[in-house]
Amino acid sequence: SPQGLAIIAATNAFGLGIDKHNLRFVIHFAMPGSLEAYYQEAGRAGRDGKPAECILFACEEDVGLQRWFIKQSLISKKELLRVYTAVERSPSYERFRWIEPRELEWQTGCDSTKIRVILSLMQRIGAIRQHPRISSVLNISKVYSGRSAKQSLHEAGKMPALQGLPGLDARIETLRYCQLHRLSPLTFMERLYDARWQGSLQFHGTEDCLLIECLYPSQKLKHITAEQLGMKDFERQKHRQLDQMVLYTVTPQCRQRVIHSYFGEAVGKDYRCGLCDVCDSSLRTEIGPNPLVKTSVEQFLKQRETP
Repeated sequence: SPQGLAIIAATNAFGLGIDKHNLRFVIHFAMPGSLEAYYQEAGRAGRDGKPAECILFACEEDVGLQRWFIKQSLISKKELLRVYTAVERSPSYERFRWIEPRELEWQTGCDSTKIRVILSLMQRIGAIRQHPRISSVLNISKVYSGRSAKQSLHEAGKMPALQGLPGLDARIETLRYCQLHRLSPLTFMERLYDARWQGSLQFHGTEDCLLIECLYPSQKLKHITAEQLGMKDFERQKHRQLDQMVLYTVTPQCRQRVIHSYFGEAVGKDYRCGLCDVCDSSLRTEIGPNPLVKTSVEQFLKQRETP
């Protein structure tokens, strides 16, 4: 068109955040790891109700890459203990720990993705509780109009947990403040937001620290079992999801029918959407040799793990 061609190239995470109703194409350069992921990502197209196309490029190498991703996502007991010990030794008040993500990466040798997975796992097994990020430093920078600095601080000081505020245009180290005034950081931040909402003061910070509540000592984690970690079940689930995604790419059945069946929707044996490349062969394109396309469903089902 005279306006040119508007294209957004994005990772799957960024792509899911695109809130445009008139996308006419969603093109996957590589196969996702599950039908859940594919359906969500492809669902960005045609949200205005008008026709749109979803195109998936798939090759054998994609399967190997996804299996590598699964392997990388598995957490060992050694990695779990390493991260938990680093968190436990971080600056603290009572059970709460302040730690910057980069510092945690440096101390443990784990990348940010693995650390997120480990923290999520530790929360699931009850070892920690993750709270919203907290700023290591807060700046009280402004009084709302119509209030003097003295009035604002006086009103904020009436609120429990804010009686120790040093003054406006002040710099507060949240950890030290909580330690000095024996405050839970959750209570402190709750009262601070209340004060801002009431117009007593305004503050800002960078939310640069993870705020993690340790629920029991790291020594207890040394006795955790493989069953409690649940990595075997997790690995089996991920491989089954990948198997279903591969099955979707090689199936001779209507692709929409495969999706409906996977998500537990009742569909007739002869259901055909009439819109996919299986129902309409003119839509199908093969670029070079593709072992996935040539592999029969029966052969694939024999090779994959039985759910």
